[in-house]
Parts: sequence; C-alpha cells; structure tokens
Amino acid sequence: MDKKLLQEEIKKLLKDSTISIHDKTMVKILLPVMDEQTMQNIYDSLTAEKTKMSQLGEKKKRIILKYQMLSENAERAKNASQGKKPQA
Repeated sequence: MDKKLLQEEIKKLLKDSTISIHDKTMVKILLPVMDEQTMQNIYDSLTAEKTKMSQLGEKKKRIILKYQMLSENAERAKNASQGKKPQA
C-alpha cells in the first residue's frame, strides 16, 4: 500500500478501535509525519484488533444462545417433573 492509502485505512480502523482516545488522537496527529513501515505496523495491529473483536462478538452470540437453550431445557425439565404441559 502507498502512504496515502495507509493513512486512510488507519483512520477508518481507528474509528472502531478500542484504544484510548488519547492514543487515537496521537496517531492521527503523527500520521502525516510517520514513515511507511511504522504506519504498516499500526495498520497490522489495528487489523488484528478488529479481527479479534469480531471473533469475540461471534463468541458472545454463541454463548448467549447456549445459555438460552440451557435455561429453556431446565424450564422444560422442571415443568415435566411437576406434571405441567410444555409451553409452545
């Protein structure tokens, strides 16, 4: 990537990043004077962070669904042991 494209991509990734506002501001301020290798390192780090955050989001969804299934199964078992009809 050329320097201009790297700057634009870094700015896009900074919007969703979980780093502190201070760090985001410092990167934005220093971006025009950074060398290309430093910008590439920042880009790689922010890309890795975005990937990990999306994976955590997917894991959270799976855990929520698993918990819902477990609680529904427990409720059904409780109702069955008390002789109640299952709810739809």
